Amino acid sequence: TQQALKEMIKTPADLRRYWSDKQARNLLIDQLAREVVALDVLALALNLPDVDHFDLLQSVLFQQPTITRTERVQRLRAEQSTFFQRFESNPLAKELLDTVLDKYSRGDAPDVSNLALLDVQPLKVRTRMEWSKAFSQGPTKANLGAVLKELQQLLYSV
Repeated sequence: TQQALKEMIKTPADLRRYWSDKQARNLLIDQLAREVVALDVLALALNLPDVDHFDLLQSVLFQQPTITRTERVQRLRAEQSTFFQRFESNPLAKELLDTVLDKYSRGDAPDVSNLALLDVQPLKVRTRMEWSKAFSQGPTKANLGAVLKELQQLLYSV
């Protein structure tokens, strides 16, 4: 893995830049799967099934300690509390964010910005329109897609 990526990713900041861009991240993951090993297989081989692929690569490439997805979410909530405070008075928005992060922690949502998450349980109990309305009304007045992209960025900034 180190050999395959040594020209592309020289520092943790390089990896973070790749990971922040959905297209670049997918190309990186596909390249690794073709040339070396799929990240799911690598995680199992290293006995790290609860570690996000980003943190797995941080560990393999830069010998950084791994954190679980749950620990990453805990860091996110602690370090980016102002993001979550924006939605405190909006129960539906708060429910959606909590559910998406719970799915991420369990490994069911590797990309928390993916709107397709709204089409699976337990989020499927409401329509996309209902979820979007929850964010576009009230004091927050935000676009759901933009909020989820921001959440994705913040998740990998901690």
